Amino acid sequence: MAVTQYIGARYVPKFYENSDGTEEWRAGVEYEPLTIVTYNGNSYTSKKPVPSNIGNPSDNTAYWVSTGNYNQQVEQYRQEVLALADRVGDVEAGIEDVNTEVSNINNPKIIFIGDSYGTGEGEEGPVTPYIDRCAEALGLTENTDYWKMAVGGASFKGYNGRRSFKSLLQDVTVPDASAIRFIVVCGGINDATTGATVSENISAVQDFMTYAKATYPNATVIVGLLGWTNRITTNLEIVKLSEPAYRYATTYGGKYVDMRAANHDYINFMSDGSHPKNDGARAIGWALANVIQGGEMITGGMQFRTLNMAAYTDNFTNAPTVQQYIDAHNAYVSFGKSTLIAQSGFNMNSDTDYIIGTFSNNNYINSIANLGEPSIICRLQGTTSGGSAQEDCNATVHFDALNKQLKIHPVFVTAFTSVTRVIIYSQVCGAIPLSFC
Repeated sequence: MAVTQYIGARYVPKFYENSDGTEEWRAGVEYEPLTIVTYNGNSYTSKKPVPSNIGNPSDNTAYWVSTGNYNQQVEQYRQEVLALADRVGDVEAGIEDVNTEVSNINNPKIIFIGDSYGTGEGEEGPVTPYIDRCAEALGLTENTDYWKMAVGGASFKGYNGRRSFKSLLQDVTVPDASAIRFIVVCGGINDATTGATVSENISAVQDFMTYAKATYPNATVIVGLLGWTNRITTNLEIVKLSEPAYRYATTYGGKYVDMRAANHDYINFMSDGSHPKNDGARAIGWALANVIQGGEMITGGMQFRTLNMAAYTDNFTNAPTVQQYIDAHNAYVSFGKSTLIAQSGFNMNSDTDYIIGTFSNNNYINSIANLGEPSIICRLQGTTSGGSAQEDCNATVHFDALNKQLKIHPVFVTAFTSVTRVIIYSQVCGAIPLSFC
């Protein structure tokens, strides 16, 4: 079968190809029928052969027909779409940055540095330490969101062969130091009990801060004063030797947090009198988590609790009702209304101390050296030199921590030769300072 080729008029339009590679119409050129050219952003198609002396398509409609007036607009739109795509890319990149920042806030990368509180050690330990409790509250995963390095006996100075907090931080390995948002270092007892002076502790805090800021430039360093004991001398040493140094961290860009009030309740202490049990570690961890999230330090690890007072039977047959409550700065002592029945023949003189009860070693109040002398109001009933009498007077109470005795010091007019009852009225409180300036 023979193959034939049609030769004749062309019925399929074709685009004109200019010497510059475009379809733009040029003067002095002959155009075949059904040739498409562009002119001033519009397209035209030749209706018949166009002689070379015919002018531009828009003025010669006998030869040209407009077949599209949108090319320039389409190109404009195309350019706008490209520009929009660039802007969308920038926005997406910005959103990614925001998402990263939000992730850093909601799931911060944290390094925890600590002592035995951070390991859960103690007489009845180990327990789940406050570091893990804090991470649990924040929803963090170990070695992904948080890293910890805690060693019993550690402190800022690392005195007497013990580890320093800086050396612990140097042992931490993280995949990206720039991603760390918080370095949390907590201690206090060892800084006060291993032989370092306050000036040495301050220098050690400065050394730690210098290293931390240089190694983790995007991290906020939180320095928490943590630790409280049932030993009066230790608590005072913490106040004198640890607290000034820990506060000094703010001078070097750190954030100081007094965490002693997070676990003041001795029910949450181990028998060694300083390390927290599980409930105490949990209270510390949750309080710390709130600080990391930008909140305030949660205090009041205990509610009002009645002290275990016993009668001082040389003077009275029963004991007064005394309650205690602790916040970040004070121990509050509240005397409920109590009626003390005096022993037969008990005499009282004005401006004199009288023992009205005793308390045992497990009471929080024992750990305070300067207990103050809260004021109360009391009513004395009994016999004076003038006969039967009743007198309301002011008085103060004094906690004798050494002898575990609670004493009353009333001031009244006439001596009682025989007291029958002493009534202490309710809603009278005294604040006992926990730290000293």
